[in-house]
Amino acid sequence: MATPVLMIDTLQKNALDAGFAAAFGGEPTRYFSAPGRTEIGGNHTDHQRGRVLAAAVNLDTVAAVRVNGTDVIRIRGVQTLHKATYAVIPDQIETGTLMIAAAATRGDVTIRGCIPTHMEALTAKLLEMGVHRLFISMGADGVLAAMGDEKVQLSNLSGHMVNTTGCGDAFMAALVWAYLEGTDLKNTALAGLAAGSIAMESTETINPAMSATALKTRMGM
Repeated sequence: MATPVLMIDTLQKNALDAGFAAAFGGEPTRYFSAPGRTEIGGNHTDHQRGRVLAAAVNLDTVAAVRVNGTDVIRIRGVQTLHKATYAVIPDQIETGTLMIAAAATRGDVTIRGCIPTHMEALTAKLLEMGVHRLFISMGADGVLAAMGDEKVQLSNLSGHMVNTTGCGDAFMAALVWAYLEGTDLKNTALAGLAAGSIAMESTETINPAMSATALKTRMGM
């Protein structure tokens, strides 16, 4: 039997070694990698009668391991996860998983291309579990926002598109800004849309024209 070869680059290995030494001391003896993949043609072989199509993606989960000679397993993960963009097939299970993951980790996720009405049951459950406000970006179709029994859906604001890079970050930043300003649900969602429309009007990732005054003007306040 051929010996499996682990494909791990130098930067990954150095980061793993440094993290392992800081957490446990010494060096790991084994490295493991779980490669990522995406389902192009469905992943339910029973429904598809075996006709499925998967493809690898350039994302993986790696781990450094050393046997410690006891019956105790100690695991140390990273302190934070970094931003990433991952395209998924519009699917309720995948969309719901991402929504729950964001809520559980106190993070944020922007899901584009989903059908909001299909996620109403999960949205209601997340709000019931303690999520204060929930915003679902629908790309070209605007945004759906929910808080308690209140729910609003807004269309995108008009603007001259030059560069869409940074629009998602501007949208999220404006939501946080509006929330901290004590803005109600509708105008918080409107602030996010206003920021996105301003952001796309510049060749730069961060539009120099972005400001609280510009946001309020775009919101019609």
